[in-house]
Amino acid sequence: MKRVPVIPLIVVALAFALSFVAAQKVETGRSELITNKDRLARVYLPCMGMDKFLADLKWVKLIQDMGKVKGKLNENAAKYFARVLDSITDLDPDFSKAYQMGGMLISNELPQDAINLLQKGRKFGLKESWSLPYYSGFFAERFLPRKQEVPMNECLALAEKYYEDAAKVSGRPFYVDHAWMRLATRGAGEDPVEQLVAQRDFVLKMKPKVTEMEGMPGAGEGMYMEGGMEMENSPYILLSRRLIQRSSGLARRLVEEHSSAQDAEYKKNIEEQLKRVREVFEAFKPAGHMCNNCLVPYGPGQFFCSGCGAKVESYAYCRECWAKGKLVLLSGSYCHLCGTKSPEAPKVTVVAEGADEGGLKAK
Repeated sequence: MKRVPVIPLIVVALAFALSFVAAQKVETGRSELITNKDRLARVYLPCMGMDKFLADLKWVKLIQDMGKVKGKLNENAAKYFARVLDSITDLDPDFSKAYQMGGMLISNELPQDAINLLQKGRKFGLKESWSLPYYSGFFAERFLPRKQEVPMNECLALAEKYYEDAAKVSGRPFYVDHAWMRLATRGAGEDPVEQLVAQRDFVLKMKPKVTEMEGMPGAGEGMYMEGGMEMENSPYILLSRRLIQRSSGLARRLVEEHSSAQDAEYKKNIEEQLKRVREVFEAFKPAGHMCNNCLVPYGPGQFFCSGCGAKVESYAYCRECWAKGKLVLLSGSYCHLCGTKSPEAPKVTVVAEGADEGGLKAK
């Protein structure tokens, strides 16, 4: 009969037992990790290099415990989950799901603990993640005031700081920049026009110095900020696009209110608001033709705005010449190059500089 190797089995069993005891010690008697050397002495060596494996085991156990919770998570259960999450992220500081999902799990009952967990991830494992500072700001704004009895102004200031940190990370979604702008301009109150003006001033202060970087891929085509960052991904561009959309939508709503208003004083007030909205739009006006009334763009050969029906300054081109590869601007009812009659016969105020009798070749 073949003898069973007892000694190797005992060694393996002792290793697992020591790892389990070390993990429990980390969970119950933990002090904040300061440096990698501290982690090496307190976590890695006692766990015999199995720290990430133990973190995975604890994560599986945490998910099982979450399934046992019936109804809304209470404060005691949230405290238990917070301790386990703290232990898991001690064992594996790069465990991104433990930070994000764990923070969301306990944020409603323990918002400060959730914020601390996310900030721990930023400090030790995930410094380039936009989600950790963003959700820290979200928890500080939505949950912290009603749970920790912290004054609302302090919570909003803290949330603004976290949103700003998230906006500095590349690859973030647009709503990160918008959340930052929304809190940074919260002093404007609830009036949409006042908010729009305050947001314009906020975004204009962020306008970067733009240069074309020589020697970079696509030089001469893409615009870059100082330091080589693409301007296309800058908060200034993303937020200015948002303000263009918002000012256009607000202008259309004000135009509708003005057309249905009966009181002269009320109409005058709307006209003043429209003037301010148009000033915001002009600050970030994109290339192209826009209706001066409601700020909706319009195309060649269009006489009336599709947004409000107002008459617009039309412009057009000869379709016959364009089909042959030449762009000819119309100055009357007939094309001066081919004699084709224009179906719209628009009045054109846009004149191509340097155009000759042969017209402009289309690119």
